[in-house]
Amino acid sequence: MVYQKLDKLDKQILRLIAGDARIPFLEVARACNVSGAAIHQRIQKLTNLGILKGSYYVIDPDKIGYETCAYIGLNLKNPEAFDSVVEDSESTWNSGNSAPTRQKDFPPTDLFLRSSLEETFL
Repeated sequence: MVYQKLDKLDKQILRLIAGDARIPFLEVARACNVSGAAIHQRIQKLTNLGILKGSYYVIDPDKIGYETCAYIGLNLKNPEAFDSVVEDSESTWNSGNSAPTRQKDFPPTDLFLRSSLEETFL
């Protein structure tokens, strides 16, 4: 695996946005003592390199009435289909409440999906 070289500014930016993904670029710029445009360019560079993979909100299922959690295990006959199955499950399921993951120490054909359900559906 090829690792990207990060300079001091990149590392400082990553520390700041890891603490708060919604921090305004201008606030990051002030903390780093650079321009807002420089932060925007660095964030774009880190995204293009695949170091940053977006930002998103994490919904607390309990707070909105999703009190039941189900784990579903799948055993895939074709390990090469893993990525395709994950993509299909993300687009089919409500991605805010399900998280397909490959578990460590399991064969490459195992996939576990997590989904939270409202009590009213039961």
